[in-house]
Amino acid sequence: MLNLKFLTSRSSSLGFTLIEILLTLVIAAAITAISATAYSRLSSSAALKATSQDILVTLRRARISAIAKSEEVAFSVDNNKRIYWVVGSNRQRLLDSSLDLQIFSAKGLSTNKNISQIRFAPDGSSSGGEIKISNGKKVYSIVVEWLSGKVEIR
Repeated sequence: MLNLKFLTSRSSSLGFTLIEILLTLVIAAAITAISATAYSRLSSSAALKATSQDILVTLRRARISAIAKSEEVAFSVDNNKRIYWVVGSNRQRLLDSSLDLQIFSAKGLSTNKNISQIRFAPDGSSSGGEIKISNGKKVYSIVVEWLSGKVEIR
């Protein structure tokens, strides 16, 4: 004899209810939203660190170039176009849109009022200055000492 009670109770438990499916979709959507936000913050933080390191290296190369060539070399920033470069170099770097850059340097080093510069002399000294890079939450400060031309992140 067949146990019909077993077949009927088993057939009613096959599959998922609509509430279970909707609950699963809501949880998946919440996890996706949280992941996207975390990724955005992580991406902005990575861009901040990478840009800070790139500016640090670019400034140090400008100083070394000034010493090696025995001529003044300038590091320039155009905040309107959001680019920075070493004068005489063909390589301009675009600042990430999630970052804000401020440069504090001696006035009158550039003929263009939108461009700020830090200059390195052949003896290794510089005009001095500070570059602050921020992603809205964290700030890196790159300081160029005027007497020694030393470049470091603080």
